[in-house]
Formats: sequence, C-alpha cells, structure tokens
Amino acid sequence: MKIKEMKQVGDWISKQDAMEFLNYKTTQMNQFLKDYAPGLRIARIGQRVFITLSSLVQVIELNEVK
Repeated sequence: MKIKEMKQVGDWISKQDAMEFLNYKTTQMNQFLKDYAPGLRIARIGQRVFITLSSLVQVIELNEVK
C-alpha cells in the first residue's frame, strides 16, 4: 500500500488530501461534506476547500461501528 504524506497547515488539510485518505471521488466527497457539515470545520478560500483534521477524525469516530 502506498502511503502519502498529507500537507498540513496547523490542523487544516486540503479537500484533496481528505479525498485521498477516504478514497473518495469528487461526487462522493461533495456528498460527504453535505452529510456531515454540522460536524466538520470547513474553510473556503476561492475555489479551494480545507477541512480540519480533528473534525474529520471526530466524524469518523462518531460513526464507529461497535
């Protein structure tokens, strides 16, 4: 398995890095952002989208199957 290092500024990662981590395509990621918008911290700068890594981890943990 190929491991890629994510580029991070503080706690922020790009939407593209999140897509690669989740193995999502554009449509899947856009739906994910809509479905989990209340739990995600998102910043938009022009057409670029950034997500806090901590909020992404929190969404994953909240959907953990026990």
